[in-house]
Amino acid sequence: MTKMESMVSIINEINSCSLCWLCNIRNNTVPGIGNLDATTMFIGEAPGEEEDLQGKPFVGKSGKLLRGALVKVGISAEDIYITNILKCRPPKNRSPQLNEVACCRKFLTTQINIIQPKFIVLVGSVALSVFFGKNSSMTDYRGKLYKKYGVNFYTIFHPSYILRSPSSINIFLEDLSRFKDLMYSQEA
Repeated sequence: MTKMESMVSIINEINSCSLCWLCNIRNNTVPGIGNLDATTMFIGEAPGEEEDLQGKPFVGKSGKLLRGALVKVGISAEDIYITNILKCRPPKNRSPQLNEVACCRKFLTTQINIIQPKFIVLVGSVALSVFFGKNSSMTDYRGKLYKKYGVNFYTIFHPSYILRSPSSINIFLEDLSRFKDLMYSQEA
């Protein structure tokens, strides 16, 4: 089975999923988007309202900030795949609950296995806690490279945090710029 066939298969599973109650309130599932041969996956926490309406990750205010920052630091959209831990929007954009994460984990794991990225960028503290444990601190992990499961992990602030704390934009851009240097230096 090709990568495309495998991804279509998992997207079909996501679209028909009814493992948790979020399936009853979603407009669309939000599986992910990007290059299936990407060296890097960006993983956020869950779709927001705009993502739920469009069925694409990071297209709302936070997504526009992230995409603009990627362009600004020189990370090509052709080199990444973007997804979230949850594939359906939680009500009122609340953080994902443990049972919801558990229901979506197999989808995310399958996506990671299909893409086989060299790098996974964890976007925000929720994504960090899913991969490194609930007591993981942004202070300890943000802007640093960690190897786990044979993959290089890098953590950045969630763009929604930057929207709430605009004074942190330079740190956000510096972290992405540092990651770009790591990503493209280890790609060859």
